[in-house]
Amino acid sequence: MNVPPTESIRNVAVVSNAGSGKTSLVEALAYCAGSLTTLGSVLAGTTASDFEPEETHRRTSLHTSVLRCSYKHGTLNILDTPGSPSFVGETRSAVRVADGVILVVSASMGVRSEIERLWAVIHDAGLPCVVFVNDLDKEGTNFAQVAEDVVKELEIAAMPLTLPIGTGAQLTAVVDLLQRLVITPHADRPHPQEAPVPSQLCDRVEQARRRLTELVAEGDEGLLDRYLTDGELAEEAFLEGLRAGVQRRVLVPIVGGSALRRIGVATLLNCLVDLLPSPFSRAQSAPLQGSGLVEGSARITRQPLANEPFSGVVFKTLIDPFVGRLSYVRLYSGTLEADTTVYNATRQVKERGGHLFSIMGKKYTPIPRATAGDIVGIGKLKDSLTGDTLCDERVPIRYPGISFARPVVSLLSNPNPKQISRKSVWVSTSSSKKIRAWSSCATWKRKKWC
Repeated sequence: MNVPPTESIRNVAVVSNAGSGKTSLVEALAYCAGSLTTLGSVLAGTTASDFEPEETHRRTSLHTSVLRCSYKHGTLNILDTPGSPSFVGETRSAVRVADGVILVVSASMGVRSEIERLWAVIHDAGLPCVVFVNDLDKEGTNFAQVAEDVVKELEIAAMPLTLPIGTGAQLTAVVDLLQRLVITPHADRPHPQEAPVPSQLCDRVEQARRRLTELVAEGDEGLLDRYLTDGELAEEAFLEGLRAGVQRRVLVPIVGGSALRRIGVATLLNCLVDLLPSPFSRAQSAPLQGSGLVEGSARITRQPLANEPFSGVVFKTLIDPFVGRLSYVRLYSGTLEADTTVYNATRQVKERGGHLFSIMGKKYTPIPRATAGDIVGIGKLKDSLTGDTLCDERVPIRYPGISFARPVVSLLSNPNPKQISRKSVWVSTSSSKKIRAWSSCATWKRKKWC
């Protein structure tokens, strides 16, 4: 497997409230990108991202999962997060390592309070965002009204990039305002059909495109002067202005469709690759800064380049029945080889890493190396926990950890010493700090914080 260049990588977290269709959207994205040969279903328990038995039983996401896809000139690491507020720690850890976000809004549910709280998390992280309005194939939904609610409730400069063709069960396709094409999904193929805009929709499409051009021009003085002088923008200047506005977070694109019927998914894929930043572009607006190992030391800045010293952050730790202990790591700088020793700057210990894996749900593919900006799995890290910084011992750096919400309930567990092994105790104490638990590793009398 080839190592993708940093400029081609897009790390995207998909967030929303429960029941909005996040997992179905992630499944559709992976299928349309060609990474899945068959389209799974949440109801059938066959999606690539919800693979834990409890998730398939409850038909809802309980953990953050990663799906790796290649689309056009980009490599996408899509992080499917849980929607329940009980698992907001998983969402926070995914947002911490992402460079962009898809905020899913169900057209039938509207902008709920959970959406507003998630938007606050996205805003605090300073991440560019694309809004996907899902469930437009349900009766009584109105794309224009939901888009207006998004602008009003979240107080953002959002702009539709699609126009739906049909409403409710009659929804069949969308008009892509960037390409000025009608995009219709095929029933049995991942790639959609593209067709010219029908004559009866031309006026409506041109009006929407003109409003979109005005919003893009207003975000840049040079583009605004050009637009006022010529009355239009060249296609290249328009796309560059749109990309810059999205990455500066002054513009938020809105794409409408249906995840279950894959309507609008191809346009969303194009937005991820063409509008959201790569790790390198993201570092230009939000520099990678950490500290040394000595308290009060000067700030250290790293560039997301392959020739920089290695550094990364563990954002998820799990036990896989086949791979064993596995740490999901976002590489921020340098290159990491498989089966090499890394330094845990948070705990100040050396770790002998195992194999490196690219992640596709529960499928782990061994890779020889990974480069800056990528997300990979590392096996056999015994001491590293979620939020820890891994780096080159010769030039150490420690990044800020992951901020989790304070638990509102504390539980005391009293296990039977004769029926529990040291391994199961280790699993319980290596959680991501979302639950405070106690265990006594030897005498069952000593309390230990996770």
